[in-house]
Amino acid sequence: MSPRPYRLGQRAETTERNRHRILEAAYELIAEAGFHPVSVDAVADRAGVTRVTVYRHFGSKRGLFEAVSSHRMDQAKLARLDQARAHPDVVEALRGFLRESCRLMSEIGGTLRTSLEVARHEPEVAHILDLG
Repeated sequence: MSPRPYRLGQRAETTERNRHRILEAAYELIAEAGFHPVSVDAVADRAGVTRVTVYRHFGSKRGLFEAVSSHRMDQAKLARLDQARAHPDVVEALRGFLRESCRLMSEIGGTLRTSLEVARHEPEVAHILDLG
């Protein structure tokens, strides 16, 4: 009997899926309650993973917060670029870019408030926002 072949691709896909679910769960919970009340256990529960999985991906609650902030900002940048590229006309591209920027700012407003809250209570996190 030969051993089952090991496929890294499938494992890598599962790992990436779990990471994405954790980031989305953390974002939702932090948006609902703020950073401090949210526990790693609550994030793991909402994401459908164990707390060990959360710690394996992000190392700490602070690391998770940094990853969530970075992930949301990357999504915002990509959405604005996609909106701008959707129009061959420069003026329409700029209008689309600005519309998308306004939409994203209203969505990200909660994240920014949470980021400032965290930076006030945890000075080591302030470097993420370049607050000193």
